[in-house]
Amino acid sequence: MNFNLRSITAFQNISQEGIDNIKKNLEIYEYPIGFPILNKNVIPNKVLIILSGEARLIHNDEANMTAIYKLKANNMIGLSSLLTGKGSEPISASSELKALAISDATII
Repeated sequence: MNFNLRSITAFQNISQEGIDNIKKNLEIYEYPIGFPILNKNVIPNKVLIILSGEARLIHNDEANMTAIYKLKANNMIGLSSLLTGKGSEPISASSELKALAISDATII
């Protein structure tokens, strides 16, 4: 895949060897508006980095669903769950969204 990872803030200070290793395992995912990207209490096996579009971190209680945070380009989805071993609140695309997917094995 021919993509400049250094254009993403999180990768600007990684060694070239690290960049090359990440590039070997990249996938691009596209999500339509409203699509659930991460389900509640699930620990994903990939970390997503938003390239374009927006997503919402949603809090569900018995009566309401409330957007508690808007995610946009350069934000990561799933990294905190992977690092803590705990699932997060659900995240859904709030516009058409394109993201890079990096496997958990590459990150860990």
